[in-house]
Amino acid sequence: MSQQALYRKWRSSSFDELVGQPHVVRTLTNALQSDRVAHAYIFSGPRGTGKTSSARILAKTINCTAAPEARPCNDCHLCRSISNGTSLDLIEIDAASNTQVDKVREAIVEKVNFVPSEARKKVYIIDEVHMLSNSAFNALLKTIEEPPPHAMFILATTELHKVPETILSRCQRLDFRRIPVSEIADHLAFILSQEGIEAEPELLALVARQATGSMRDAQSLLDQLMAHGGDRLTVADARAALGLASLEAVQQLVALILAQDIGAALLLVNDLLDQGTDPRQFLADLLDHLRALLLTLAGNSSQLHDLPEEAIRQLEAQRGQIKPRALIEIIRRFTQAGSELKLALQPQLPLELAIVEAVLALQGQGDETVLSAMPTAAPRPDPAAGRPLSALREPRNDYAPAPPASQAPTAPDTGESPQHPPTHEAEPRAATPPPAPTVPHAAHSLAWWQAEWEAVLARLDDMGETGQRAALRLKFGHPHEVDGAKLVIGFPFSIHKEKLEAPADRQAMLRALRAVGGETLEAELRLVPRTAPASSPPKTKFELAADDPVVQEALRHGGHIVDVYQS
Repeated sequence: MSQQALYRKWRSSSFDELVGQPHVVRTLTNALQSDRVAHAYIFSGPRGTGKTSSARILAKTINCTAAPEARPCNDCHLCRSISNGTSLDLIEIDAASNTQVDKVREAIVEKVNFVPSEARKKVYIIDEVHMLSNSAFNALLKTIEEPPPHAMFILATTELHKVPETILSRCQRLDFRRIPVSEIADHLAFILSQEGIEAEPELLALVARQATGSMRDAQSLLDQLMAHGGDRLTVADARAALGLASLEAVQQLVALILAQDIGAALLLVNDLLDQGTDPRQFLADLLDHLRALLLTLAGNSSQLHDLPEEAIRQLEAQRGQIKPRALIEIIRRFTQAGSELKLALQPQLPLELAIVEAVLALQGQGDETVLSAMPTAAPRPDPAAGRPLSALREPRNDYAPAPPASQAPTAPDTGESPQHPPTHEAEPRAATPPPAPTVPHAAHSLAWWQAEWEAVLARLDDMGETGQRAALRLKFGHPHEVDGAKLVIGFPFSIHKEKLEAPADRQAMLRALRAVGGETLEAELRLVPRTAPASSPPKTKFELAADDPVVQEALRHGGHIVDVYQS
């Protein structure tokens, strides 16, 4: 047995029942009472605000045979036929399905001159009129400008800017506004009372906020909740049915951000998403809370009358923990995260980044404090690193003839004084260039891994969906320690470490690490407290040599460091 949807069952049947549009009701009522009804109207505004309902009410009022004072009786034959959609003199056209000029000519231009079958006026309602093509608008233009006396046009659109100015100038325009939350909640309470269903007061405000000013959306949500909750509707059931996080979860996240506890905040977000919370809806709820906090800071808490008392007390407690400038920056960052969610491979990543940047905005001191425990890959050393210092102090001629056998080989000039001779023995120069040195074992030191970290992440990105997921989590880690053939990777937050320990992600990470650092490599994931960031490793002999001004000058002129001889 089918049930009629609430938005159809409780559609407004007179101007008295139209919710949230008093300016429209007054304009049309005055026009009807003074017999100054225009031949063409255009109703514009968001969806679900009463545009089509107002058009039908106006059509009924004009044609009602017993209309008392600009109100349809809803009882005569014409009123009932228009309400039921069976009237031959009410022509409703969906412009989205009839965009071509031939459809407009067939449905309107060629038939508009036919007199009504039984009504006073033949009324044309064109919904979503902005979808018509330019040719269709041109065909309609002359008819709207000079319609027959028995014809009337009502155009409805949600995108007024797409309607040509030539059409707008020939119509009387009425703008429909988003319906206030309080009025939607009151109307929903009336519907529930008529349906014999009980509901918690907070639920009505919750549904009204979710509808974002659309009565039809609110009635559709209420229909869904009635199917889910039966004769008693609760806020908990509503949040479960609509995939919403609890108000307490939103308040807790804001409290953690204000306390600058990034780890707990990230863990909370991941737990909510694992439980099935819609990230976009959660972000919308979070922005609602931040907006309410901004209004509280501005002294406009009177606008928050639709919030529960507990939420208002929480806002009052939080207002002293944040300054307006930081709050504005946080709101902007979470708004940007909403746009990034549409393209994100990992839905939690834009939220996580926004949380970190929100704490940075609170601290107002850059990345060093918060991100010190989240180091990025170290910059790659200069390509000149690992080149001979001796060749820089004395350019060598690789093509010089070898010295005679009886002549002792000459040690290269290393800049050492005679009192401190070098500890190594000089080698005779070969007549041909020496072979390229092999990569020393020290290349697998901590500094080497930091330099090659981007290469590891790049290899993960090339491993498909599993590798990309592992790369996103590994980006929060950093090479922390090298223990023989084992690389210790540090994570400031346990959530990323635990996610990466999943078998598939860990296997992908190991494949990438071994492809860069050797097949025998092992890896350990370790939680490194963010209050104790890892100290910088000591510089290698190549890095120390590259700091020498003489060496730097040689490097700028094309020199190469092949080896460093230490005394």
